[in-house]
Amino acid sequence: IQWVPLYDMKEEPDAITLLVDLPGVDEDEIQIGMEAGMALISGAREFDHDNEDAEEYVRVQRPYGAFRLQIPIPGNVSETLIRAKYRRGVLKVTLPRKR
Repeated sequence: IQWVPLYDMKEEPDAITLLVDLPGVDEDEIQIGMEAGMALISGAREFDHDNEDAEEYVRVQRPYGAFRLQIPIPGNVSETLIRAKYRRGVLKVTLPRKR
């Protein structure tokens, strides 16, 4: 089952910044790249409840499993200078524009 994280995009003269909500995702599970003008962000959020407790849940609404975002990026960005920070469940990806 795939889920689609929510994100914001900020466009500035020197860079594009993406803020992606990824609560509960381990930082080492996140992959970031660029391909054909698209930012690619993928990973997975595991169901973190014990198997013993799983039967006790009567409703599970938070999505789990793999995700893959393909975000069209306006203009030319430098694929080799991508920077990313992950803090408190939010991934910040900075895509510097080519000069």
